[in-house]
Amino acid sequence: MDFLPVFAMATGMVLLVPHVSRIAAPLVTRVAQAGAVLVVTGGALKAIWKTIVAFGGPDITWLAAAQFPLLGPGFTLLAWAVLAVRPSGGTYGGVTEGADPLTGRAERYGVEGSGGEENGGEENGGEENGGEENGAGRPPGTPPLWAFAGFALVGLAAAFAVRATWPLLLVTTVSSTVLAVRLLLMARRAGETVGSFLLGFTIIGTYSMGMLASRPEQTITLQWLEESLNTLIWTSFATAVWRLIRVHARQGGGHARTTSAS
Repeated sequence: MDFLPVFAMATGMVLLVPHVSRIAAPLVTRVAQAGAVLVVTGGALKAIWKTIVAFGGPDITWLAAAQFPLLGPGFTLLAWAVLAVRPSGGTYGGVTEGADPLTGRAERYGVEGSGGEENGGEENGGEENGGEENGAGRPPGTPPLWAFAGFALVGLAAAFAVRATWPLLLVTTVSSTVLAVRLLLMARRAGETVGSFLLGFTIIGTYSMGMLASRPEQTITLQWLEESLNTLIWTSFATAVWRLIRVHARQGGGHARTTSAS
Protein backbone atom coordinates (compact mmCIF):
# COMPACT_ATOMS: atom_id res chain seq x y z
CA MET A 1 0.00 0.00 0.00
CA ASP A 2 2.83 2.38 0.80
CA PHE A 3 4.23 1.94 -2.71
CA LEU A 4 0.97 3.09 -4.36
CA PRO A 5 1.48 6.83 -3.72
CA VAL A 6 5.12 6.45 -4.76
CA PHE A 7 4.01 4.86 -8.03
CA ALA A 8 1.44 7.62 -8.60
CA MET A 9 4.05 10.26 -7.77
CA ALA A 10 6.55 8.70 -10.18
CA THR A 11 3.88 8.60 -12.89
CA GLY A 12 3.21 12.30 -12.45
CA MET A 13 6.92 13.09 -12.66
CA VAL A 14 7.41 10.89 -15.73
CA LEU A 15 4.65 12.89 -17.41
CA LEU A 16 5.71 16.32 -16.15
CA VAL A 17 9.47 16.33 -16.73
CA PRO A 18 9.40 15.41 -20.46
CA HIS A 19 6.71 18.05 -20.95
CA VAL A 20 8.94 20.64 -19.28
CA SER A 21 11.83 19.56 -21.50
CA ARG A 22 9.74 20.31 -24.59
CA ILE A 23 8.76 23.82 -23.52
CA ALA A 24 11.73 25.03 -21.48
CA ALA A 25 15.41 25.82 -21.76
CA PRO A 26 17.97 23.04 -21.08
CA LEU A 27 18.85 24.41 -17.63
CA VAL A 28 15.20 24.27 -16.56
CA THR A 29 14.96 20.71 -17.85
CA ARG A 30 17.98 19.58 -15.85
CA VAL A 31 16.63 21.20 -12.69
CA ALA A 32 13.25 19.52 -13.19
CA GLN A 33 14.92 16.15 -13.71
CA ALA A 34 17.00 16.52 -10.55
CA GLY A 35 13.95 17.55 -8.52
CA ALA A 36 11.86 14.64 -9.78
CA VAL A 37 14.60 12.13 -8.96
CA LEU A 38 14.95 13.49 -5.41
CA VAL A 39 11.20 13.46 -4.77
CA VAL A 40 10.58 9.93 -6.07
CA THR A 41 13.68 8.60 -4.31
CA GLY A 42 12.57 10.11 -1.01
CA GLY A 43 9.16 8.47 -1.23
CA ALA A 44 10.56 5.14 -2.40
CA LEU A 45 13.14 4.87 0.38
CA LYS A 46 10.46 5.34 3.05
CA ALA A 47 8.32 2.61 1.43
CA ILE A 48 11.34 0.27 1.21
CA TRP A 49 12.07 0.87 4.90
CA LYS A 50 8.50 -0.05 5.85
CA THR A 51 8.67 -3.19 3.71
CA ILE A 52 11.89 -4.37 5.34
CA VAL A 53 10.49 -3.80 8.82
CA ALA A 54 7.21 -5.54 7.93
CA PHE A 55 9.14 -8.64 6.88
CA GLY A 56 11.00 -8.70 10.17
CA GLY A 57 14.21 -7.27 8.78
CA PRO A 58 16.55 -4.78 10.42
CA ASP A 59 15.42 -1.26 11.20
CA ILE A 60 17.55 0.69 8.71
CA THR A 61 16.69 4.10 10.09
CA TRP A 62 18.44 6.17 7.44
CA LEU A 63 16.01 4.87 4.81
CA ALA A 64 13.16 6.54 6.67
CA ALA A 65 15.18 9.56 7.78
CA ALA A 66 16.15 10.40 4.19
CA GLN A 67 12.57 11.17 3.16
CA PHE A 68 12.31 14.88 3.96
CA PRO A 69 15.96 15.77 3.22
CA LEU A 70 15.18 14.54 -0.31
CA LEU A 71 11.58 15.75 -0.61
CA GLY A 72 12.33 19.31 0.49
CA PRO A 73 15.06 20.13 -2.05
CA GLY A 74 13.31 18.02 -4.70
CA PHE A 75 10.04 19.95 -4.54
CA THR A 76 11.96 23.22 -4.38
CA LEU A 77 13.76 22.45 -7.64
CA LEU A 78 10.53 21.31 -9.31
CA ALA A 79 8.72 24.45 -8.19
CA TRP A 80 11.41 26.65 -9.72
CA ALA A 81 11.43 24.65 -12.95
CA VAL A 82 7.68 24.92 -13.45
CA LEU A 83 7.78 28.64 -12.64
CA ALA A 84 10.47 29.01 -15.32
CA VAL A 85 8.33 27.41 -18.05
CA ARG A 86 7.21 29.71 -20.83
CA PRO A 87 5.53 27.72 -23.62
CA SER A 88 6.15 28.84 -27.19
CA GLY A 89 5.46 27.61 -30.68
CA GLY A 90 1.68 27.74 -30.76
CA THR A 91 -1.38 28.70 -28.79
CA TYR A 92 -1.97 27.81 -25.17
CA GLY A 93 -5.52 28.09 -23.99
CA GLY A 94 -6.22 30.77 -26.58
CA VAL A 95 -3.05 32.69 -25.71
CA THR A 96 -0.85 33.97 -28.50
CA GLU A 97 2.22 32.12 -29.69
CA GLY A 98 5.12 32.27 -27.26
CA ALA A 99 2.94 33.62 -24.45
CA ASP A 100 3.31 32.94 -20.77
CA PRO A 101 0.58 30.50 -19.64
CA LEU A 102 -0.46 32.77 -16.79
CA THR A 103 -0.17 36.34 -18.01
CA GLY A 104 -0.89 35.76 -21.69
CA ARG A 105 2.02 38.01 -22.62
CA ALA A 106 4.02 36.90 -25.63
CA GLU A 107 7.45 36.56 -24.10
CA ARG A 108 10.51 34.74 -25.33
CA TYR A 109 13.43 35.51 -23.08
CA GLY A 110 12.63 39.20 -23.01
CA VAL A 111 11.11 39.42 -26.52
CA GLU A 112 7.56 40.68 -26.51
CA GLY A 113 5.37 40.13 -29.50
CA SER A 114 5.99 37.68 -32.30
CA GLY A 115 8.71 39.43 -34.28
CA GLY A 116 11.17 37.50 -36.39
CA GLU A 117 14.91 37.50 -36.19
CA GLU A 118 15.18 41.15 -37.23
CA ASN A 119 12.48 42.55 -34.93
CA GLY A 120 12.71 40.62 -31.66
CA GLY A 121 14.68 37.58 -32.72
CA GLU A 122 18.31 36.88 -32.12
CA GLU A 123 19.44 40.45 -32.81
CA ASN A 124 17.23 42.34 -30.37
CA GLY A 125 15.94 39.74 -27.97
CA GLY A 126 18.14 36.73 -28.35
CA GLU A 127 21.26 35.81 -26.52
CA GLU A 128 22.61 39.37 -26.54
CA ASN A 129 19.66 41.09 -24.86
CA GLY A 130 17.90 38.92 -22.29
CA GLY A 131 18.51 35.68 -24.14
CA GLU A 132 19.69 32.43 -22.74
CA GLU A 133 23.08 33.77 -21.70
CA ASN A 134 21.90 36.81 -19.75
CA GLY A 135 18.72 35.06 -18.60
CA ALA A 136 20.66 32.09 -17.18
CA GLY A 137 18.45 29.74 -19.15
CA ARG A 138 15.23 31.15 -17.75
CA PRO A 139 12.68 33.70 -18.97
CA PRO A 140 12.55 37.24 -17.53
CA GLY A 141 10.54 37.54 -14.36
CA THR A 142 11.42 34.06 -13.10
CA PRO A 143 12.83 34.05 -9.56
CA PRO A 144 16.54 33.15 -9.52
CA LEU A 145 17.44 29.52 -8.97
CA TRP A 146 19.86 30.43 -6.21
CA ALA A 147 17.00 31.84 -4.11
CA PHE A 148 15.11 28.54 -4.28
CA ALA A 149 18.27 26.51 -3.65
CA GLY A 150 19.08 28.74 -0.70
CA PHE A 151 15.61 28.19 0.75
CA ALA A 152 16.15 24.41 0.61
CA LEU A 153 19.66 24.69 2.10
CA VAL A 154 18.39 26.83 4.98
CA GLY A 155 15.79 24.14 5.69
CA LEU A 156 18.46 21.45 5.69
CA ALA A 157 20.72 23.48 7.97
CA ALA A 158 17.86 24.27 10.37
CA ALA A 159 16.80 20.62 10.53
CA PHE A 160 20.36 19.62 11.34
CA ALA A 161 20.68 22.37 13.97
CA VAL A 162 17.46 21.58 15.85
CA ARG A 163 17.70 17.82 15.15
CA ALA A 164 14.12 17.71 13.93
CA THR A 165 12.36 17.31 10.59
CA TRP A 166 9.89 20.19 10.89
CA PRO A 167 12.09 22.74 9.02
CA LEU A 168 12.27 20.35 6.05
CA LEU A 169 8.57 19.63 6.37
CA LEU A 170 8.01 23.38 6.04
CA VAL A 171 10.25 23.54 2.94
CA THR A 172 8.42 20.56 1.44
CA THR A 173 4.98 22.03 2.11
CA VAL A 174 5.78 25.48 0.75
CA SER A 175 7.53 24.18 -2.37
CA SER A 176 4.93 21.54 -3.20
CA THR A 177 2.23 24.19 -2.80
CA VAL A 178 4.02 26.53 -5.20
CA LEU A 179 4.35 23.66 -7.69
CA ALA A 180 0.68 22.69 -7.46
CA VAL A 181 -0.60 26.29 -7.60
CA ARG A 182 1.52 27.03 -10.67
CA LEU A 183 0.17 23.94 -12.44
CA LEU A 184 -3.37 24.78 -11.32
CA LEU A 185 -3.12 28.26 -12.85
CA MET A 186 -1.69 26.82 -16.04
CA ALA A 187 -4.55 24.33 -16.21
CA ARG A 188 -7.09 27.06 -15.55
CA ARG A 189 -5.67 29.25 -18.30
CA ALA A 190 -5.70 26.29 -20.69
CA GLY A 191 -9.38 25.73 -19.91
CA GLU A 192 -8.74 22.41 -18.19
CA THR A 193 -11.41 22.59 -15.49
CA VAL A 194 -11.10 19.00 -14.27
CA GLY A 195 -7.34 19.34 -13.98
CA SER A 196 -7.79 22.54 -11.96
CA PHE A 197 -10.09 20.79 -9.49
CA LEU A 198 -7.72 17.83 -9.22
CA LEU A 199 -4.80 20.11 -8.43
CA GLY A 200 -6.95 21.98 -5.94
CA PHE A 201 -7.69 18.65 -4.25
CA THR A 202 -3.94 17.94 -4.27
CA ILE A 203 -3.26 21.15 -2.35
CA ILE A 204 -6.06 20.62 0.18
CA GLY A 205 -5.15 16.95 0.59
CA THR A 206 -1.52 17.76 1.25
CA TYR A 207 -2.39 20.07 4.12
CA SER A 208 -4.91 17.53 5.44
CA MET A 209 -2.17 14.90 5.40
CA GLY A 210 0.03 17.19 7.48
CA MET A 211 -2.68 17.63 10.11
CA LEU A 212 -3.37 13.89 10.28
CA ALA A 213 0.29 12.95 10.48
CA SER A 214 0.90 15.47 13.28
CA ARG A 215 -1.56 13.74 15.59
CA PRO A 216 0.33 12.13 18.49
CA GLU A 217 -1.71 8.92 18.52
CA GLN A 218 -1.25 7.12 15.20
CA THR A 219 -3.74 4.25 15.24
CA ILE A 220 -3.78 1.58 12.54
CA THR A 221 -7.06 2.99 11.21
CA LEU A 222 -5.59 6.49 11.01
CA GLN A 223 -2.52 5.21 9.20
CA TRP A 224 -4.68 3.43 6.61
CA LEU A 225 -6.63 6.67 6.17
CA GLU A 226 -3.42 8.63 5.69
CA GLU A 227 -2.02 6.17 3.18
CA SER A 228 -5.27 6.08 1.21
CA LEU A 229 -5.44 9.87 1.15
CA ASN A 230 -1.79 10.06 0.07
CA THR A 231 -2.53 7.70 -2.82
CA LEU A 232 -5.53 9.81 -3.88
CA ILE A 233 -3.45 13.00 -3.70
CA TRP A 234 -0.72 11.74 -6.01
CA THR A 235 -3.16 10.00 -8.33
CA SER A 236 -4.98 13.32 -8.68
CA PHE A 237 -1.67 15.08 -9.35
CA ALA A 238 -0.66 12.59 -12.06
CA THR A 239 -4.10 12.73 -13.68
CA ALA A 240 -4.10 16.53 -13.68
CA VAL A 241 -0.64 16.67 -15.27
CA TRP A 242 -1.74 14.18 -17.92
CA ARG A 243 -4.85 16.22 -18.71
CA LEU A 244 -2.87 19.47 -18.87
CA ILE A 245 -0.33 17.95 -21.26
CA ARG A 246 -3.12 16.53 -23.42
CA VAL A 247 -4.98 19.82 -23.78
CA HIS A 248 -1.71 21.66 -24.35
CA ALA A 249 -0.80 19.26 -27.17
CA ARG A 250 -4.29 19.53 -28.65
CA GLN A 251 -4.03 23.30 -28.74
CA GLY A 252 -0.66 23.08 -30.45
CA GLY A 253 1.46 24.76 -27.78
CA GLY A 254 4.50 23.83 -25.83
CA HIS A 255 6.35 21.78 -28.40
CA ALA A 256 9.22 24.18 -29.02
CA ARG A 257 11.94 25.04 -26.56
CA THR A 258 11.92 28.59 -25.32
CA THR A 259 15.42 29.45 -26.43
CA SER A 260 16.49 32.53 -28.27
CA ALA A 261 16.29 30.62 -31.53
CA SER A 262 12.65 29.58 -30.98
